[in-house]
Formats: sequence, structure tokens, C-alpha cells
Amino acid sequence: MQPLLRAFPFNLLMLAGCGAVAWATAQADAQLGLPSLAHPAGMAVGALLVALGLRLRLLATITYYRHELAVVRLRPQQRLVTSGVFAHLRNPLLQGWWMLQAGWGVALGTPAGLLLALALGIVLDFWVKWEELTLAAKFGDEYVAYRARTPCWGWQR
Repeated sequence: MQPLLRAFPFNLLMLAGCGAVAWATAQADAQLGLPSLAHPAGMAVGALLVALGLRLRLLATITYYRHELAVVRLRPQQRLVTSGVFAHLRNPLLQGWWMLQAGWGVALGTPAGLLLALALGIVLDFWVKWEELTLAAKFGDEYVAYRARTPCWGWQR
């Protein structure tokens, strides 16, 4: 099966799941009497974040499939991937996930959703720090050089 077709189901599930979580936080906001932060500009910015997050996740998933690697793992990969989107960003799957969650929170204008996105970002950063220790131990100088030239979060041309 083509990597693009294989990449869609899980990432669309992530898209829907993040949207459902943000919707639930908006419902919780209403129950708690928190004001909605919804605004047309926020909807546009949120939609852009969601679209970019989904694109980032699709590109990373396709790259993993082309290298015959599993996308969902709780342990580091068996091979170091430094091509494709991974040449510009060390954690595109996690950054894409955060962008999906934050984007939905911004689009729906939910204070609890924005706090959840902040908490997710903190958890993901801790996860990355642990993962980088294991990758450095496993791949040695190859990973250290990759880490030195490629940002953890953000984007490098």
C-alpha cells in the first residue's frame, strides 16, 4: 500500500480525537462558567495550526513508512531517520500532535483547551528529553551530530 494511503487513517483519527477533546473542554468551560474566547481571527489561526499540524504528521508518517518503521511506538525507533521532514525537525509527529491540539483549542476559543494544549506541550517536552537520552545511547555520535544540526521544536530550512 502507498505510504500516503497508509498515513491517513491514524492521522485522521488524531485529528478527530484532538477536535473531540477540544470540544469537550469547550463544554467544560460552559459548565464552569468560563468565558468563550472564540473569535473569527482565532478560528482562522486555529484552522491554520490544525492544517499545518496534520501536514507535519502526514509527512513524518510517510517518511517512517518509507523506511519501513512503525509510527506508534513507546520506545525509540530501531533506525535513525534523518531524511524528509526529519531533516528539518527532530520531532515532527509530536510537534504535529501539539499543533493539532492547540489549533483546535484556539479555533474553538476554549480556555480549558488552551490550558490542555500547554500541559500537552510540557508533557511532550519531557517525553522528548527522555527519548533523546535513549537515542544518544543507542545511536551515539550519529544522533549527537543530528541533534546538533536539527532543531527539536520549530523548523530549520
